[in-house]
Amino acid sequence: MRNRLLIFGALWLMGYCTTVPSSTTVQPAFYYWRTRFQLSDEERQYLQQSGIKRLYLKFFDVDWDESIGQVVPLAQLETDSSAREISQAWTITPTIFVTNRAVQHLEEESVADLANKIERKIWSLSNHLDSATYREIQVDCDWTPSTRERYFQLLGLLRAQLKKKGVLLSATLRLHQLRYPDQTGIPPVARGMLMLYNLGEVEDWQEKNSIFTTSAARSYLEHLPRYPLEYDLALPFFSWGVLFRNGEMIRLINGLQNDSLRGDPRFSEIAPSRFRIKKSTYLNGYYLYQGDLLRLEHCGALELDSAMVLVQQFLAAPPQRSVAIFNFTPQIVHEITAKQLQNVFKKISSP
Repeated sequence: MRNRLLIFGALWLMGYCTTVPSSTTVQPAFYYWRTRFQLSDEERQYLQQSGIKRLYLKFFDVDWDESIGQVVPLAQLETDSSAREISQAWTITPTIFVTNRAVQHLEEESVADLANKIERKIWSLSNHLDSATYREIQVDCDWTPSTRERYFQLLGLLRAQLKKKGVLLSATLRLHQLRYPDQTGIPPVARGMLMLYNLGEVEDWQEKNSIFTTSAARSYLEHLPRYPLEYDLALPFFSWGVLFRNGEMIRLINGLQNDSLRGDPRFSEIAPSRFRIKKSTYLNGYYLYQGDLLRLEHCGALELDSAMVLVQQFLAAPPQRSVAIFNFTPQIVHEITAKQLQNVFKKISSP
């Protein structure tokens, strides 16, 4: 009898230690990556009907300016008097995009100065926002093993500064950083944000869709080690054009879709979602040369649903998690209904 009790006790403890929550409380969110922070009545209604609770609002970029040899803020957020009402209706998480190039040029003695400048810039851009409600600030950077020491130093200083104000610091994570933590390190932040997109070889013309494919995502998720930092999820719903010139990828042009180029005499569709520029022209503020090539990539409702299935299959369910869709555009309102979006979020909260 004593041995049976011991065995039962051991089995009970094993079960207790391996139990995970049967469901996750999801906080639906969107990334807002536009420079001007305004919402139309239609957009506000859509966010409310979709059950969106939070907006990850990009405040500015931090990049290296070769012409002056300095790290500078770019694409700063523009707001007006309507922004305060919006910030009171939805939880706002200021988000700062830091390029890996900026970190590469950052000298050790300049890290503290940059951390101070970033924090001051956040508050200075909050004039029309209810900054008293900030609970978290997020930094987005695709750091590498060669830049992790300097980047983590920057995060550590920012975290200490924000802690004095009762604000948490989070940082984005790419799948390759989750898969190889020994090489890329664990960022010194309170929480991570796993970005489940940008998985393919964007510089390869033959790439089918560098934003997201089920096979590419699965190849990462199947072999993820246990990560020592709790993280939220960012899922894709956006499109862009990948511009190639003389066989090399030149840049990304956000928001391009097939229908906007088909039938335009300046472009010739040479294969599905692939176009040749027939005549030098401007497109979305960029100058394209005759002979340039464009590969258009899109992630919509189908890809979003596929991502959710993979999340349920491979990622442990914490008690609560923010699930943010990148990113909120005027077009998304017409691509997926509020009810469909609600159902997507419900899937990830189901046991």
